[in-house]
Order: sequence, then C-alpha cells, then structure tokens
Amino acid sequence: MAVAVALLMIGGHFDLSAGVMTGTTALTVGIVAVEFRQNLWVAIGVALALALGIGFLNGWLVTRTGLPSFIITLGTFLMLQGLNLGLTKFFTGTVTAGGIASVPGYAAAEWVFASRMSIAGTEFRVAILWWVLFTALATWVLLRTPFGNWVFATGGTTSRRATWASPPAGRRSLCS
Repeated sequence: MAVAVALLMIGGHFDLSAGVMTGTTALTVGIVAVEFRQNLWVAIGVALALALGIGFLNGWLVTRTGLPSFIITLGTFLMLQGLNLGLTKFFTGTVTAGGIASVPGYAAAEWVFASRMSIAGTEFRVAILWWVLFTALATWVLLRTPFGNWVFATGGTTSRRATWASPPAGRRSLCS
C-alpha cells in the first residue's frame, strides 16, 4: 500500500481513504469467502476489483469536480467506515468476519502471501519480497516509462511545464 500511496503523493495527490480501504478489502475477502462460500482466490479477486473501482471513482471525482483529492478521499474514508460497519453487521450478524482459515484456497493464499522463508539462517516473511518486488516495479515505471515522466511532471501543478511534458491533467490524475 505504501508504494501506491507514494506514487499518488509524487503526482501531487493525497489519499486519506487508503487506510480504511485496507479494512474494506479484508472484510470483502472474509465475507465473500465465508458468507458466500467462495474460494479464497475468488474473494481476493472481488476485493481487488472493488478496490480498483473505488480508486477509479476517487480519481474520476477529483478530475470532474476539481475538488482537491484530500476532500474527495476524506468523503470516501467516511463512507467506507460506515459501509464496513453496516455491511459486515448485515452479512455476519456481528461486526467481525471470521472463519476464513477453513475456506478452500486458504492454504495456498497463506503460502503465497504470509509464509516465511530462511535466507542465510535468518527467517523472513515473504511479504518483504512482495514489497521489494512492488517497489522495484514502481521505481522502474517512474524512471523508465512515459507514465512515470507524466507523474513526475504533474507533481500537483498544472503549470505549463507539466502541460508540455504530459497528457491532460485529468488523464494524469485518473491514472495515478
């Protein structure tokens, strides 16, 4: 999540809803997997699609309304907090989602996202490797692609320099 938020900040935006989005996606995985009895990988896909949809909505609202991303994402933050509480209570009868360890696909997802490995006698979580991979990918995108140049050029400004170096501001904001 830190890598995605860093890309937004480099582009001159700030997403207050990023933290509550973590809870939203976790609750989505739990509810889809346990309450709707779906494989965990299906639930992860649904949560990813939901997160991408909400992020797209935030970007679309920022570009269409001209309001600062701070204000738009503050509204999204508050909306998601209420939806998390209300929908979790509706689907589970309580404010928690549990029982995910017994869902099909859990063992494979645990191995991919939460396993441990030993390097030179020191134990590490595989999540560190995921972080290194995403950080390296984001660095490559920023430094080696036209999109990265556009993000740097935007930097929260709509000056002539940014206009000359990149596509229209709306497209830049929506993509980042």
